Amino acid sequence: MKSFTPEHIANMKPDAIGSMDKNQFQNLVPTAMTGFSASQVQRLDPAAMSVMTAAQLGALKPESMAGFKPEQIGAMAPELMSKFTPEQFTKLDAKAFEGITPQQMTALSGTQIGAMDKDKLGALSPDAIKSMSNDVLASMNKTAFKSMDGDDFSKMMVNFDPAKFSPNQLMEFIPPSWSMNAQTGQLTAPPGAGLQFKALPNLDTTTIQMPTLPDLNSKLALGGAATGGNTVLQGMTQALGSVDPNLRFEQAGGVLSVKGTAANSGPMAAFIPDSSAMIQAPAGAKPGITQDVSGRFVITTAEGYMVPVIPALQNPTALTNAIPGLKLDVAAKGETQITLPGANPINGIADPYITTSTRAPGVYRSGAKGNEEALVVFPDGTAQKVKPTIQSPDEFQNATKGIPEVGDLKVNVDGSITLKFSGQPLTLKPEFEVVPGAAGTSVTPSITMIDSTTAEFTNARGDKQRFQVNP
Repeated sequence: MKSFTPEHIANMKPDAIGSMDKNQFQNLVPTAMTGFSASQVQRLDPAAMSVMTAAQLGALKPESMAGFKPEQIGAMAPELMSKFTPEQFTKLDAKAFEGITPQQMTALSGTQIGAMDKDKLGALSPDAIKSMSNDVLASMNKTAFKSMDGDDFSKMMVNFDPAKFSPNQLMEFIPPSWSMNAQTGQLTAPPGAGLQFKALPNLDTTTIQMPTLPDLNSKLALGGAATGGNTVLQGMTQALGSVDPNLRFEQAGGVLSVKGTAANSGPMAAFIPDSSAMIQAPAGAKPGITQDVSGRFVITTAEGYMVPVIPALQNPTALTNAIPGLKLDVAAKGETQITLPGANPINGIADPYITTSTRAPGVYRSGAKGNEEALVVFPDGTAQKVKPTIQSPDEFQNATKGIPEVGDLKVNVDGSITLKFSGQPLTLKPEFEVVPGAAGTSVTPSITMIDSTTAEFTNARGDKQRFQVNP
C-alpha cells in the first residue's frame, strides 16, 4: 500500500475500498489520499479509519468530505477532530455529525464549533451534547442555534448538563417562537414544533440493541429538569386516565408499559415512544388518546405534548436471559430483529397487548408466508404475538420513490404495507426471514420482483427480505 498513488486509489472499485483493513489503510501514504472521492470514502470500513493519521486526513480533498458517515466519524481518534481544515469541516455532511462522540466533542476547537450551522448542531447526539461545558457558548453561532428545527433545538436544551448551564446563560439562544422560564428553565414550544425529551443512557447490551429513547420521567426544560409541573410520563398517565382512571404508564429500560393503578399490577400492553414524531399539539388540543392513519396510538398531554407510541416487546432483558443465544435488535420504528443461534433473523413488530401462555420461554412461529406470526413467551408466562414487518422502513420507502407508479405508501403498525400502484390499492405482507448481507456490504437499497406475487427488498447493508404482493 505504501506504493499506491492517487491514481491507484481513484481507480479502485468500491468493493475493494470496503475491504481495506487497518494495516492496509495505515500504510497508505498521505499523497495517495488525494485520490479518494466522496463515494469511495463512504465505503471505507470504520475500523480502518480508526487508525487514520493527521497527515492522511489533511491530504483528503474537501469534496471527498461529503462521503463521511456517522460511524466513520465516531471511529476516528478524538485528537483528529481539530485537524480538519476549515474547508474540509465545512464540506462534511450534517448527518456525519451524528457520530461525534463526547471525547471528540471536547476536542473540537472554538472556531469549528462556531462554523457549525443549524443542521450540524442539530445532528449532534445526546451524549455529545451532555459532554459540552458552558464555554462552548462563547463560540457558538447564536443565529444557527436559534434557527434549529424544533426537535433539534429541544434535543440540545434538554440534554445540556444543568450543572454546567443556567437558564440565564441561554436566554439569548432561545428562538423567537419559543420561551423559557428564566428561573426554572421550563421551555414552552409553539404549536407544531417538533419535540425531543432528555435521552436515556445507552440501553445496549451484548444481546440487545436498542434505539435512543427519551426519558419520559423528565420535563421539557433545560437539562430535562424543572421545579413544579408534571414530568412527561405523569402527563401521559393523566391522558390515559381520561380513557380509564384505573390505568397508568410506567417506563423501564426504555419500554413504556400500561399497568393497573395497583402497586403489584402486571403489564397489559407495551410500547416505545416514536422519538422522531413527537410534536407540540395545536393550540386548544384536548388531552387524551387518538390513533393515526398507521394505527399508532398518540398520547396528548395537558401540556400539549403529542407522543406517538409504537408496539414493543415488554421485557427484552428477561427474554434474552431465558433463551440461550437469543439476540434482539430493536429499531427506532419498533421493528425488531429476533435472532436465534444457527438461524437467519426474523424481523417483526409486536402486538402491544400482553397475554399468557403455558409454553416454555421461546419464539414459536406459525402460519404460511404472507400470513405468518410468532408467539413470544416470556419466563413469567406472559406472551406477545409478533407479526412480520419490513426491515429498514425508511430505506424501503426511499427505494419505492424510484417506482413512479407507487404512491400513498404507509407502513402500518400491524407490519403490513399499504400503497397505490397506478392508482389501484395494494397490500404488501412481509415475510419474517431476513437473509443477512456479507459483512461490510454497502449497496443502494432496491426492490426486485421475484414473480407476480413476490418481491424482494435489499437494504443498504445487503440484507434481503421478501414480501407478498396482494391486490
